[in-house]
Amino acid sequence: MKLRHAPANGQNRRVLRDLTVSTVFENGLSSSYRQIVFQPLTDAAAAAARQYAFGYEADSQAVQLRGARVYRGDGRVDEAIESGEGPADDPSIATYTSARTFYIQFPRLEPGDVVELRYRVDDVTPKNDFNNYFGEITYLQGSDPVQNAEYVLITPKSRTFYIDQNVPQLVQTSEVIGNQRLYHFFAAQVPAIVPEPAMPPLQEVVGFVHVSTYKDWKDLGHWYWGLVKDQFDLDDETRKLAKKIAEGKTTDVDKVKAVYEWVTKNTRYVALEFGIYGYKPRRCVQTVARGWGDCKDKATVITTLLNELGIPTTMVVLRTQMKGDFRSKIASFAPFDHAIAYVPSMNLYLDGTAELTGINELPRMDIGALGLLVNQGNTVVTHVPSVPPEKNFVRREVKAQLAKNGEAKLEFEYSTAGFNAPQWRSQYQSEATRNERINNDLGREFPGFEIAPGGQGIQTTDLTKVEEPVHIKVRGSAPSFARREGNQLSMAVTESFRMTPAYASLSQRRHDVRLLAFSTLEDQYTVKLPAGSKVVSAPSNATQDGPFGSYSVNVQTDRDQVTVSSRISVKVDRVTPKDYPAWKSFCEAADRALSPRLVIE
Repeated sequence: MKLRHAPANGQNRRVLRDLTVSTVFENGLSSSYRQIVFQPLTDAAAAAARQYAFGYEADSQAVQLRGARVYRGDGRVDEAIESGEGPADDPSIATYTSARTFYIQFPRLEPGDVVELRYRVDDVTPKNDFNNYFGEITYLQGSDPVQNAEYVLITPKSRTFYIDQNVPQLVQTSEVIGNQRLYHFFAAQVPAIVPEPAMPPLQEVVGFVHVSTYKDWKDLGHWYWGLVKDQFDLDDETRKLAKKIAEGKTTDVDKVKAVYEWVTKNTRYVALEFGIYGYKPRRCVQTVARGWGDCKDKATVITTLLNELGIPTTMVVLRTQMKGDFRSKIASFAPFDHAIAYVPSMNLYLDGTAELTGINELPRMDIGALGLLVNQGNTVVTHVPSVPPEKNFVRREVKAQLAKNGEAKLEFEYSTAGFNAPQWRSQYQSEATRNERINNDLGREFPGFEIAPGGQGIQTTDLTKVEEPVHIKVRGSAPSFARREGNQLSMAVTESFRMTPAYASLSQRRHDVRLLAFSTLEDQYTVKLPAGSKVVSAPSNATQDGPFGSYSVNVQTDRDQVTVSSRISVKVDRVTPKDYPAWKSFCEAADRALSPRLVIE
C-alpha cells in the first residue's frame, strides 16, 4: 500500500502488485493463484476500471474468488458489489468454446483508489488431455507500469521444465523444497510499453515468462503428431470424393485449386473448440460428412485430400499476425491460434477459412506469421513468406473530363490482386449493395460522387472466380473534383495515400514499424482540360528505388490534356528502430513527390 503515494508521472493507471503462482502436478495439470493490485490515476481510468474480467475453461477448470476490495483514500475499505460469469463465444464469427469470462464489478472508483483482486483457477479434470504436457506464457508487462511483478512456478522435482523470459531487470532464483522445485521471478519495477503508431501487437513486445515441458520444437511436434495423426484417415467414400474433385484435372496446380475450392465452398466455418478440440482437429471424414469445421478441421481436410491425390501436404499450426511474432528459445503450443495447410512442392500455403480467396492469396493475418509445419512429426518452425510487392497491388486509371466550374465526369478502372482481392470480392460481390458501397467508397475521396445510371455505371469481372484478379469499371460524376482557388482550379492527380502519417509520424521509435503485406499502389490520372485552360503547376517527375521500396511520378502534358502516373511500392515488412531514420526519410521523400496538385487557369 505504500506504493500508492508515488508520483503519477503522467500515467492513467499503474499496477502496484502483479503476482502469479502456478503449481504444476506430475500429470501436467495445474493450479494458478493470482493477485493483482492496481490504481487508477485519472477519472477516465477510474471509470474504466469498475469492472475486471479474466477467462477460464469451464469444462476443465474451477474459479475461486478469494478477495476483491477497494482501498479508499480516506481509509475505508469496500468490497466488490457483484461477480458473475458469461460465455466467451463470438457468434459473429461462429466461434463457440468452453472458455468463460469471470467478471467482478466494483463500486464507483475515484482517482487514487487502490483495487485488489485475489483468485484461483484450478484444473479439475481427472486426467490431462495433453498427456503430461504443461505450457504457459505469463505476461509481466503491459501498457501500465508495474511496481512489483512476481511469478512463482512450483513443479515436481522429478520433472524437467524449460523456461525462457524477456522481462526487463527480472531476477530469477530456484530452490528445492521437499519433493518440489520452486522457481521464483521478481522485478521491483517493470516499465510500461508506450504505444507507437504501426507498432507490432502488444503480445509481441511485452515481457513474459514462458514455461514448457518441451525443450524444442522437434519433441513437441513428435508429441502433437501422435495426438492428431488418426484424424487424417480416409474411408472409401472420402477417397471417391477426392478422385471426383480432381476429375479432369491434369496438373498438380489444377488439383490443388479444385481441392481448395471444394473445401472453402463445402465446409462452413463453425468453431466448436471444447476441451481437447481447441488443439486437436476432428477427423477428416467427420468434417466432410458434417459440412462444417474450424480452421484445424479445414486444414486437415485439405491436407488429407491432397495427400490422397499424391500431392504431399502438411498441416501448419500458426500464430497469426493478430498476435504478432513470438521469439522464445523453448517450444510450446501456448503461442498459436490458427491452422492452415502447406504444399511443399509449390511452396504454397492454403487457408481453408479464407473464402473468396485464390490459392495464391492469403489473408493479411497469415502473411509473415510464425508457423509450425507438422510434417508427420518431423516438425519445422518457419514463417509464412511475405508477398512480393508486384503480386500484391491496387491499380487505378482515372479519366476526368473537367468543366470550368470544377465538376468532372469520371471513369475509373480498378484492378487488384493479393490480399486485397478477397476483400474486394466480398465487398462488391452482391449486386444488391454494390452501387451503394462503391458510391460511398468513392465519395470519401471525391465528395458528392454519383454513379452514372444504367448498366454502364458499374462493370465488374466475375467476382466468384477467385483465381482471377478483380477488375471494376465505374462511371460517374463529381461536382467538386477540382477545388476553386480564385480564377484557378486545383486538383489531386496522384495516389492519395501518404506514408509519413501512417508509418513515420514520430521523430524516433522504440518499437519496429510493422507493415503487413503493403500493397503496391499505382494511379494514372488523365485529365481533359476545359477549352482555353493553361497549366499553372503540376507534380514534378520523380523516381527513387532503395532498400525500403520505390516511388515514381511521371507527368505528360499535351495541349488540352494532362496525364500523371504515380506509383509507390514497399519491399520490407518491418523497419527496426535502428533503420527508422532512413525509413522516415524515404517516407517523407515519397510524400513530397506525391503531394503536389495539378493547378490550371
